[in-house]
Amino acid sequence: MDVDDLGIDDISCPLCGEKDMTLIVAREHDCQKTGLTDDEVLRERAKIYGPVEPMWETIGCQQWLNFMYLFQTCADKGRDPTPGELGHLGAMNMNVVKMVRSIRTPEHPDNYVDGRNYWTIGGMMVKKNE
Repeated sequence: MDVDDLGIDDISCPLCGEKDMTLIVAREHDCQKTGLTDDEVLRERAKIYGPVEPMWETIGCQQWLNFMYLFQTCADKGRDPTPGELGHLGAMNMNVVKMVRSIRTPEHPDNYVDGRNYWTIGGMMVKKNE
């Protein structure tokens, strides 16, 4: 697979549609929807959820363990993960984000609303495997 297969030309800001990848990659994009650059958004999120690096290192570690567990489970059965299993893993990994964030900010309702929805999506993906 090469870069053209990834649809790189179609990438844009999910909030406002900005397509200038030079600005987006340089994190100098001033999104019209928020009025903030990427760096400003990161600083604002850090005020709520804490320092970026330790939080995402924790999230990455847990997600890696989740992936390895699924990979080993499938390898024991002599097969690759199904699309439904990968979708379930994706939903569970999003829950990891919400769990780690809720440790830092347990009063923030977004953690629980989104987390509940990720559990629902995970259940939907499991049914896809049946």
